[in-house]
Amino acid sequence: MQGSVGRGIRRRVRRAVTWRPTRAGTDPVDIAELIAPLRFDVVVRARFLDWLEPRLDDDPVATARQALDHEYAAWFRHIEVARFRPHLASDEVALRTAYGDRVGRTATLLRSYLVRGFDPSHPVTLRRTSSARTADSGLLVAKTLHVGDGAHRLALLLRDGLPLQPEMYVVEPRPMPVIDNTSVLVRHLDVGAGEYASFLAPWYAAGRVASLAGLEAAVGEGAPERVAELRAVMRTHLAAGVRS
Repeated sequence: MQGSVGRGIRRRVRRAVTWRPTRAGTDPVDIAELIAPLRFDVVVRARFLDWLEPRLDDDPVATARQALDHEYAAWFRHIEVARFRPHLASDEVALRTAYGDRVGRTATLLRSYLVRGFDPSHPVTLRRTSSARTADSGLLVAKTLHVGDGAHRLALLLRDGLPLQPEMYVVEPRPMPVIDNTSVLVRHLDVGAGEYASFLAPWYAAGRVASLAGLEAAVGEGAPERVAELRAVMRTHLAAGVRS
């Protein structure tokens, strides 16, 4: 617990040092394009919301237990816990309790959204860097707008095929570590090449692509200057665990 507290303090200090005034959103943001290629976790959250919706009236304890078999549990263990609450990793009972709490909060968020829609009084935070930055996996992706806080709310919109409207988000212009959650998750999930190509396509090809070969061909034809980046991304994620 002490280590977790120390990490939390360091994170708050880092945020205070790098803080810049937030700005209101200005244009609609395509969420599928925003999250590719580094934030496959938003897709996992959206799929969990699909799984959870028909179970909202079930016993919450039973639902949390069943949710242990969902890929959402891999996100919780290998990203949420590993990055923000590592003290839970060595205590399986505490980890399962925390996961049950997370499932309960997600259910509460989903209920609210189904009744009232997106609540703009709690906007998503996007973060803009001054230039492209290397992610923690070593990948350099030529984008400067990234997911900050509010990935579950992005997942709610993603599952409905809706963009992030200007009143739904703010932009925080500050330096930040760029995280590649895709590299983490594909080590623990069964992600096929076709599914992965569809995830990448909105950022690289702005359309539906059924295979990695098809994606590379589309980028080579429409934006050949981006082929090298695409190949580096695919190489890293295939090595991490995407099924070729």
